[in-house]
Amino acid sequence: MKKNYILDEQGYFWWHDEKFPNTQFAPEHHVTGWLKIADDGELRLELDGMLKDDQHPFAQFADNVSSRRSPRPIQGITKRTGKKILLIDAVATDGHFRSNSFSFERYFATMCLVGDNGFAKNGKVPRFSQIELDLTGFENWLRLGTLDVKRTKRVMRLRCDAARDVVYNTGVGKLTFAKHTDVIEPNGLHRFEAKVREYMTLTFTKKSALSAEQVREEFGALQDLMTLLTNSHFSLAWPTVQVSGSNRRFTFYFRRLTSSASPPELHELCTNFVDLKDSFGEIYAAWRTKREVFGPGFYSYLSTRRDVNLYVENRFSNLAQGMEFFHRTKHGSEQPSSALREKIDRILAELNLEKDRKWLARRLQHAAEPMLEQRLCTMFEALPFDIDEQRLKSFAKVCADIRNDLAHFGGQRTREQSANFLQELSWKADALGFFYHMTLLKEIGLSNESIKAWLMPGLATMHARESMVQAGLMNREKVNTNQTRPQES
Repeated sequence: MKKNYILDEQGYFWWHDEKFPNTQFAPEHHVTGWLKIADDGELRLELDGMLKDDQHPFAQFADNVSSRRSPRPIQGITKRTGKKILLIDAVATDGHFRSNSFSFERYFATMCLVGDNGFAKNGKVPRFSQIELDLTGFENWLRLGTLDVKRTKRVMRLRCDAARDVVYNTGVGKLTFAKHTDVIEPNGLHRFEAKVREYMTLTFTKKSALSAEQVREEFGALQDLMTLLTNSHFSLAWPTVQVSGSNRRFTFYFRRLTSSASPPELHELCTNFVDLKDSFGEIYAAWRTKREVFGPGFYSYLSTRRDVNLYVENRFSNLAQGMEFFHRTKHGSEQPSSALREKIDRILAELNLEKDRKWLARRLQHAAEPMLEQRLCTMFEALPFDIDEQRLKSFAKVCADIRNDLAHFGGQRTREQSANFLQELSWKADALGFFYHMTLLKEIGLSNESIKAWLMPGLATMHARESMVQAGLMNREKVNTNQTRPQES
């Protein structure tokens, strides 16, 4: 598959810790090379020679292509655009050493800084005080747009409203939403064209400086939260980072999954920033904290929303397993009641052989744990939807049976019972994924009213409502006029 490149340019490159005078833009022992940054953040550098090292070139080459060489930052400057480059964790992948001809090296990295500013000459990888994200593409979710054009016979006026920054100080960091108006107009005497654009940025700031790995983690957390809130896996733009203790800013590239999703349209959104404005800080803090606590209980849902093709059996299994993880983390292990404990002790006491008692005791040590069917039903019933309780229980049982069949028999038993196994499983996976999605939104603090909106009549909820019908959870007549009632908290 042909890759698209963000940067594809020749330049000079050298080890980041190499010393050289301030009067030079590159050290004497630099090496020419070609850097490619793909749109998925893949970073590859091919050098027309070998970087300076204290070892003999042959020994250096042998170390570079072996596992003994740990990642090492490489600095550079591009030829055409003059961009300053820092490959943070460069690792040699291959190359060719010749004593009487041309030698070359190839490097791979997962993180890179690109900008117009130079780097400190202390040989250290910089740390960062803030991360800024351009939210272009999320205008409909932000409800952004104040441009107003008024025309008269003589004059046309363009007006836009100023807006104060929206700031959230949370326990995990400071979030700032800032609106910007960008006016692009040509220079020269005759001005016949101008472009005006409103956009918003989200800046994340933390008191302690962030490493490159932490920046990547924070970006991932924000990307996942936007996926949950917009119901779209449209990608955030590459982040801009500011070096701690300075005003130097760089674009931060790293390896990530690309997305083919288009920006979310207005009719596709069930919620928006305006509705969540008062509570967004608490939502983000809860998301950031619980994302670590719940682990797979959160990740398993998001893994089904990324731009990766999954077999429907895998998607269903991931969803069911993820909901089980979530329930176990939230409710913990259940201890046997006194009545169950007495029953177990009585049964064990009736066995004559000690080895039989030990074997059965091991088998019964998790007897108090709820089955998957019970876990799913508990999670379904906690959501504020007016769905018949018996239908929820039936759906939970069906999901648990299918999951066990897929896990132990590859789905063979369920296939024998249905001629349209894959289609039916796909609809059930959609319904199960919807319940999982709403469970996560409820866990991070969205109100019952906000959650109910995801099943109200409208274009944005069309697929979710159809999945409710196809999975046997709601009648079509009801889902088309659904006025789901909030449950008592």
